Amino acid sequence: MSTYEILSGVYQGSYLLATSGKAYADFDLERPDAQAHSLDLDKNLFPYLQEMENGTYRYLDTLSLHTEIQADKFVVNIRHINPALYTDYKKELGRSLKVYGTLKGEFWNNLSLSLFEQLWSGTDPVIVSSRSLKDGFKSLENDYYGAGQPGTSDFKNEYIKEFGTADWDKRIKLLQDAVIKNVVYIMKYRKDLSAQ
Repeated sequence: MSTYEILSGVYQGSYLLATSGKAYADFDLERPDAQAHSLDLDKNLFPYLQEMENGTYRYLDTLSLHTEIQADKFVVNIRHINPALYTDYKKELGRSLKVYGTLKGEFWNNLSLSLFEQLWSGTDPVIVSSRSLKDGFKSLENDYYGAGQPGTSDFKNEYIKEFGTADWDKRIKLLQDAVIKNVVYIMKYRKDLSAQ
């Protein structure tokens, strides 16, 4: 289990505990140490919790970029999406990823995004992106990587070259209309609280 400390935003002071590599069949299995595990949680975890949220997420490998980049600091973006626009939103994420892959420069070479969709999310679909910051939080400063950062015309120009101006305009409208709620925070990996 990996543990992350949330350092900003509405969840500041909270911890994220994550496990990976699960298949649906794993949910059918009973833990051989279920009783001891429950006692451990009751004694060592639950007394310290003010509240707890659970979620199951699917990794979207086809919408992720440069996932080989290793980091212990991250920017997390949780977007609740209008269900009627979810399919179009995911398609647009794929288009953006295609353009990201064509851009050159230190920022784009170091842009590492892992995307996940929440399963059984309820009334609105949820997409979570985790941006790995291999150079730490200082890499969020303007001009840390020099020219070619977001906000420059590089992305827009490449997008228009690939898909056209009309699609760029549709993209802008879709991104405004599709996101119902957006939560952003920074977090760091806590090796000292993670299972080794």
